[in-house]
Amino acid sequence: MNAGLFYLQHLERENSWSTVNYFVSGAANFIDTSMRHAGDLPPDQLKFHWAKKLSLGGFGHVRVTDKTMTFGFYESFGKDLYKHVMLPRKLK
Repeated sequence: MNAGLFYLQHLERENSWSTVNYFVSGAANFIDTSMRHAGDLPPDQLKFHWAKKLSLGGFGHVRVTDKTMTFGFYESFGKDLYKHVMLPRKLK
């Protein structure tokens, strides 16, 4: 949402043939709570946004199995903030 990227964020973009998920994990050192560019996105693309100013940051974690891929965001001490499960692509 801004050039600093000091937050956790999930954006999802769909078109007629694919879905692309973007995960921003930039809340380890500084936190930016600004949402000034939120209106620049189509309303359904922002799936998750976290920037808690008085926290010690957060991080992302990916778990992959033969059936799914799960991306999760966690606060610095491991508190679960958000999870998104993705299935394998289907080749045409």
